[in-house]
Amino acid sequence: MLKKREIALSCITKIIAGILSSSKLLIRMAIVCYFPLLTLSEAKHWKKNTAFLRLIRPDQPPFLSWLKFYYHQSRIAVWQKLIYDAFSKTLRHNDFSKTDALLQKKDEGKGLLLLGLHYGTMCSAYLLNQYNLSPVILSLPGNIPDISNVKKPERLSNDLLFKGTYKGFCFTGTEEKKFIEKMKEGNPGMIMTDVAPGNNRITTPCLGIDYPINRFPFKLALHNAFPVWVIWFSAIKGKGFKLNATELSFTSEQQGIEQYAAVLSDVVNQNPYLWHSGNYLIDNQHVTATIG
Repeated sequence: MLKKREIALSCITKIIAGILSSSKLLIRMAIVCYFPLLTLSEAKHWKKNTAFLRLIRPDQPPFLSWLKFYYHQSRIAVWQKLIYDAFSKTLRHNDFSKTDALLQKKDEGKGLLLLGLHYGTMCSAYLLNQYNLSPVILSLPGNIPDISNVKKPERLSNDLLFKGTYKGFCFTGTEEKKFIEKMKEGNPGMIMTDVAPGNNRITTPCLGIDYPINRFPFKLALHNAFPVWVIWFSAIKGKGFKLNATELSFTSEQQGIEQYAAVLSDVVNQNPYLWHSGNYLIDNQHVTATIG
C-alpha cells in the first residue's frame, strides 16, 4: 500500500516534470538543486561507493570522483522523471532510435529477449511500451507498487502508474512459464540479470571481482532459440539519454554469461558515473547491481 508521503511526492513529481520539460535552463537548475539532496541521502554509502569509484577510476582523486558521480546521479534522477512524465516533450533531447532495430527483431517473430542492467530496466520498459513493443517483464513482486488505495491515480507519476497498472509483469520464482508463453505470443521479454531466486546464479569475473549473474535468461534463450539483446542508457552531452542495445551470440550458458559480463564491464567503464549504488557491486553479500 502506498503511503500518503509517496502519493504526494508522486503527484509533485508529475507537475514538476511538466514544468521542467519546457526549458533546458530549468532542467539544468533542477539538476544543480538535486545534487546536495542526493549527496546527503547517499552519505550512508560513503565507504562502499568510494571503493567502487576507486575500482573504476583508480588514478583519479576520490573527491573529484565523488563530485562527478553525484552530478551524474542528479542528472539521471531528473531525466528519468522527464522520460516518465513528459515523454513527448523531451524526445528532442533523447535518442531512442535503437527501438527501430528492436521493432524489426520483434516483427521477425522469434521471441526477442532483452536483458536490462537493473536501474534502467523499468524505465526502458516504459519507453519501449511507448513504441508499441509491449514488453513482458520478469520482476520481483516487491517492485510492483499497490496503487489500489489511491483515490485519484491519474495524478500519480507515470513511474508509479506504469508499475502499478501495467499488465505485462510476471513474478520471479512463480511465473516463469507464463513469461515464456507471453514471449512466444510475440511480446519481447525483459529480465533483470541481477534478480534470481535461490541458487539460479553463476559467478563470473567482472570489473575485477566475482560477480553473480542470473543464469535463467541464458538457459531460456538457448532452449527456445530466442535472440538476446542487452539494453542500457548512456548520457548525451548537453541533452538527455540514448538507448543502447547490443546483440549477444552464444552456444552455452557460460559463454552467454561471459559475453554479458563483458558488455557490463564496457558499459561501466565508459559510463562510470551513471552507475547507481556501486556499493552493491562491492559488497559480495548482495547480488543486486544497478546501472542507468
